[in-house]
Amino acid sequence: MSEDEFVRGYKTGIGKGVIFASAQPYQTAKDVKNLDFNVGIFSYLLTQYLWQETGTPEEAIAYANQQIPA
Repeated sequence: MSEDEFVRGYKTGIGKGVIFASAQPYQTAKDVKNLDFNVGIFSYLLTQYLWQETGTPEEAIAYANQQIPA
């Protein structure tokens, strides 16, 4: 979704919320197989942290970034 598409959707009541991106549009995000499905590493680690911890958003993002293999 382009930035313009997101803005149009947001203004019409679609897409309200927060978007986290682990890569720029020209970069490849890493996925990992978890049980029977593939999941983005950054998204998975961030959600796991938020479910289990009471830290700040900054701490959650720092944790996820530290866990991602280079």
